[in-house]
Amino acid sequence: MTRARPWHLDLEVVLRDLDGLGHVNNAVYATYLETARNKFVAHLLRTPLGLDFVFILARLAIDFRRSAILGQTLRIELWPTRVGDKSFDLAYTIRARGGRDLQVEATSVQVCYDYAKQASMPVPPRLRAALERELRRLGRSAPAKSR
Repeated sequence: MTRARPWHLDLEVVLRDLDGLGHVNNAVYATYLETARNKFVAHLLRTPLGLDFVFILARLAIDFRRSAILGQTLRIELWPTRVGDKSFDLAYTIRARGGRDLQVEATSVQVCYDYAKQASMPVPPRLRAALERELRRLGRSAPAKSR
């Protein structure tokens, strides 16, 4: 039986991503993860990118394992790990596409947010259902914790 694969996005390393030492600047990985996260949620909700987004990034942790270089195509895989009352967690890996070498492991916490009220809010039912469906698809469902 084949295990379900996490959602993924391929991105090519371009010149502006590099630092003075010729590898991807550490801060650029946060942008790669943001791009993947937003496209993932748009995919889950089947909505155009940037519409109906009701969350803010509350926490991002990145563990750097190996440098990426100009011209590499990076595969970012991500999946939900928890859906709480007002927040949800995602996990990520970044590898050179087709490669086995792990370059980055990361996690993030997103808090659902009402921008008009400037306050956190419950995870909307549509987003909750999509995240829980993805957890089940991956066989990673776990009891939700409040947060």
